Amino acid sequence: MSDLVVLVESTDLEIVSVKQGSALEVFKDVSFIDGLLDQIGRAVMSQVVDDVSTVKARKEIASVAHRVARTKTYLDGVGKDLVAELKVLPALIDSNRKTVRDRLDGLKDRVRKPLTDWEDEQKRIEQRKKDIAQEIVEINSRPTLLIGLSADQMSSVISDFVEPSPQDFDERYHEAIEAHNSSLAQCNELFAARKLLEAREREEYEKKVAKEARIKAEQEAQAAIKKAEDERLAAEAEAKARIEQAEARAKKAEQEKLATEEKARNEKIEAEKRAEAERLASEQRAKKVAEEAAAKERAQIEEQNRIEALEKAKREADIAHRRDVNNAVFKSISGLGIDLTEEQIKSLIVAIEKGKIDHVKIQY
Repeated sequence: MSDLVVLVESTDLEIVSVKQGSALEVFKDVSFIDGLLDQIGRAVMSQVVDDVSTVKARKEIASVAHRVARTKTYLDGVGKDLVAELKVLPALIDSNRKTVRDRLDGLKDRVRKPLTDWEDEQKRIEQRKKDIAQEIVEINSRPTLLIGLSADQMSSVISDFVEPSPQDFDERYHEAIEAHNSSLAQCNELFAARKLLEAREREEYEKKVAKEARIKAEQEAQAAIKKAEDERLAAEAEAKARIEQAEARAKKAEQEKLATEEKARNEKIEAEKRAEAERLASEQRAKKVAEEAAAKERAQIEEQNRIEALEKAKREADIAHRRDVNNAVFKSISGLGIDLTEEQIKSLIVAIEKGKIDHVKIQY
């Protein structure tokens, strides 16, 4: 290479070696350093193969890059030792040391770039695999999103689920599809169960309201009857008091003149007539209130019976409709000529109705 620096052939050592006592001549000449680094670069690049497809090639790239790094450390150390010996040339030597470091760092990076790019790609691929795995975990956990929700809220959440696409899941696309179908089936089962539970709760609530209304009507009727009875008794007591007062006046009038006696008798008769009329009127009012309360109770009972009959008719109609549809499906399957027994066809229809066969359902 020159009289000052020699090329080292061994692949386990530095690329170059500075001859003893030549360090000052090497580092004080900028053009020599530039030429030396250019020669090192050519020697290194001639050994590098732009191929990272095999383990051997990647190890070779890493080995050459390591030799460049060792050469940098070696030359920098030679220069550093020279600075220690020659205090008069520190600035020049330090500048050349920096040049050596920068140039050889750049050369190392150039040599190692294919391997670095390959390693970065491997990291990206590994991160994508982790991201896809997390996506599949989230798909499998979709049923937990429905906990505590109403049927309407469940329906809204389920409608937002998106079927996985091949470009988003790479080789795990089929696994993602299976997870999607499984979690969707679980969510639909939870939704159906919640919907049925809400229907039962609504039915129980309506029965409870009707029962409370009937009890309230009965209580109001009893109160009305009691009120009428109290009014009747009060009227009778008042009439009795008036009669007694009239009798007292009549008794006192016996001692008076005959005219006064006649007048007293007439007052007594009138008082009795008024008392009787008031008693009859009170009884009529009480009877009317009781009849109105009984009529109101009968109307409420009839309305409740009508609602219950209507709901029963709807349920029976739905059962009949499902039976007709299932019979039609049974005839259709029987007509296909498939070798299935009647029980096997019925079992197949029940499995479809319960959603146990993916992508197949009966439209009622």
